[in-house]
Amino acid sequence: AVQLVLDLKMDISGRDILVVEDILDTGNTLKYMLKQLAAREPKSVKTACFLHKHEVTCATVTCDFTGFQIPNKFVVGYGLDYAQKYRGLPWIGVVAKWVYTSGTLDPRADGSLATGDVRLDNK
Repeated sequence: AVQLVLDLKMDISGRDILVVEDILDTGNTLKYMLKQLAAREPKSVKTACFLHKHEVTCATVTCDFTGFQIPNKFVVGYGLDYAQKYRGLPWIGVVAKWVYTSGTLDPRADGSLATGDVRLDNK
């Protein structure tokens, strides 16, 4: 469930709004946010998504501007993280399943290509 933690500090009625999303997967968060914004009567609302997992997004949610469409894989880098790791990678990588399926973060998972925990391809 989506929970609002911090609200807007200004009135947006009559204004053009651009919502910038890092990654759009199911669309639940964006759908909730757009409903909340619409209640405040903005002039218009557009959405921009850096990464869009189009295979799993519900049909009622769309993104007006999309950087990249990606497969339904666990990705990190460019600010996206897993367990506070990989956020600073200067590229988008796919996290190997063994990193996040064991229940605890494996100590070998250090964010380097050498250990195989993150790779550049989407296999």
